[in-house]
Amino acid sequence: MTWEKFIPPEMNDLENRTWEILCEHRGEANPIGMDDLFVAVFSRPVRHRINDTGELRVLLRGLRRRGALIGYSNNKFNPGYFLPATPEEAARFFECYRRRTMTALVQEAAMKRIGLPELLGQLRMEFIAAHDRS
Repeated sequence: MTWEKFIPPEMNDLENRTWEILCEHRGEANPIGMDDLFVAVFSRPVRHRINDTGELRVLLRGLRRRGALIGYSNNKFNPGYFLPATPEEAARFFECYRRRTMTALVQEAAMKRIGLPELLGQLRMEFIAAHDRS
């Protein structure tokens, strides 16, 4: 894969550090765990897995929103973040990402007692309205 197109432009120091570390973890068989990535990026230990790692999750979300292809494996034997090494790995990650999103949307539609197509139509209108304002 050509990685240059997946590197977000104008990264700050923490984003650069995160990207450099992730570049050492190419392929879903070579992920870096959340705790290890946190320590490597912030140079301090994780005291509480949920509370302390929020800063890292925000950093990763920002990179992804700007186009960085950062995968995550929830393999129970070797979970963590990685850069997909092949188009097939990227496709598997996107499949999991979409499945998780669709599961949440199906649940929302059921709780609202509407069909999924109706919910998707509402979301589309909200998305268009939000982007027309900006």
